[in-house]
Amino acid sequence: MIYTRELFSPLYSGFESYPEPKDEFKMYCELYLLADRLGDHLASTIVLENLIDNLEEWPEIHWTRISKIWARTQSDSPLRAFILHWIVNSWPRDHVLEMIDEEGLPDEFIREALPIALSITQPMSNDKCQE
Repeated sequence: MIYTRELFSPLYSGFESYPEPKDEFKMYCELYLLADRLGDHLASTIVLENLIDNLEEWPEIHWTRISKIWARTQSDSPLRAFILHWIVNSWPRDHVLEMIDEEGLPDEFIREALPIALSITQPMSNDKCQE
C-alpha cells in the first residue's frame, strides 16, 4: 500500500501477488494510523471502509495488534470501535472471554470489551435444544 492521499491496495491495483490476509489487515491498520496521525480524515475513512467491506477476509486478530492499536489511538477512535465490535460480535462469547484473559491486553480494551461480551446472549446449539 502506498499513501498519497489516495488508497492504493493490491486488492484494487492489479498487483500480481497478493499479501496474506493477516499482513493486509496489518497494512490497513498501519495506514489508518498514519492517516489519523496526519489528520487526513478522508483517507482514514476510506481505509476504515475497506476494513469493513473486507470483514470476511480478515483473520482473527492477535492481542499484540490490539495492544499496538490501543496504544496509538484515542479512546474515541473509529478504528478502536470497529475492532472492538468486530471481535465481540463476530467471535463466540467464550472465545472473547478467553481472549480478554490474555496477559498483555490493554486495560482500556478489557474495560470496553468485557461488558459487551457479557451482554451478548449466545444462541443455543441444536444439541441443547433437544435435551
